[in-house]
Amino acid sequence: SRKVLIRLHGSSAGYAKQSGEDHGSPGFTKYDTQTDQAVVDINLAHPVTTTPYDDIAPHEITHAFLYLVFKKKIIPLWINEGLAVLSESNKTATARMAQAKKEQTLTAEQIMKSRQPNHNQSALLIKYLAEVVVPEGGYVKFINFVSRSLNVNYDKALQEFYHLDFKKLNKDLKKW
Repeated sequence: SRKVLIRLHGSSAGYAKQSGEDHGSPGFTKYDTQTDQAVVDINLAHPVTTTPYDDIAPHEITHAFLYLVFKKKIIPLWINEGLAVLSESNKTATARMAQAKKEQTLTAEQIMKSRQPNHNQSALLIKYLAEVVVPEGGYVKFINFVSRSLNVNYDKALQEFYHLDFKKLNKDLKKW
């Protein structure tokens, strides 16, 4: 059975040693294929983690959940990071959405195809697709869109689920 191991670290040095990540990171999640579990490390000593249970823990646990649900499929980073941002406290997620709207420099296609996604803009795109384009049952439709996009290209999945192409999506997203 798939499991999640959550490790809370009281020191940045302990976090870095056990997670293998830089001590300056507030949290990190990885999927261990040998143990079939997601491992969540949270650096409680990091300055950003003044509210670790409101922001960092939900963010990292969302990554763990996605790893376990999609297990062997590669989850596009924009989806992984965007959903993780949306799981943070309402205050933080709202602030990040406002920042994303101000800095909206990437097109939807660039967000979806980037290997280094902009977390805030990824979240903004997900929120737009799931709450604005389809306000009723939008997240269910979004998850179906994600599943389909893993098997076909984004162009086809966008057309199939939202009746949009990238040009129209970009135009509508900018206006929103």
